Amino acid sequence: MTPFRILTYKRTHTGDPDPFGNFGINDCMGAVRNRRFDAVIGVGGLGPEPKRWGIAGKLTWVGIGPRRRAGGNNHRGDIVSFDHFKLFDADGPDFRRLAPNLARRIFDGRVRALINGYSGAEFREAVGILRLTQMISAAMSIDSAVERLERGCGKSRTRVQNNRRRRTRCAATICN
Repeated sequence: MTPFRILTYKRTHTGDPDPFGNFGINDCMGAVRNRRFDAVIGVGGLGPEPKRWGIAGKLTWVGIGPRRRAGGNNHRGDIVSFDHFKLFDADGPDFRRLAPNLARRIFDGRVRALINGYSGAEFREAVGILRLTQMISAAMSIDSAVERLERGCGKSRTRVQNNRRRRTRCAATICN
């Protein structure tokens, strides 16, 4: 079984993907779109251009289950649409609040696109964002979905702390 691959990347502007979930219509991210992934998380960068578009530091879109078609002669990569797609653009939540570890990696590490090498915490946060998108797609508001993720799932789990096993309630931002 191949691992689930999530592409997380920084955006500088809106318009690609379009409101219908077509990623690459303006040839943004060029050949990066041709990498193999199972989901994409678009995040607004922190520079002047993302600020002008109102997307700086925000979760701007999520796509799950890519479907590819050739981009044509003027495109550096395929056009990718998705089985599940949610476009937030300027209405997206603060990415640092949703995924603090992944945000540090993306913003402080000057990473433009990440598909390999997630730490365990970063990957769990990325999966949590995918879950957030699925909750929103199930007619839940973005605010209530974010609140639910921040509250944790409430499941009991065993944690090892100071070499002792303890049963605790999950209060993590992201729960498996």
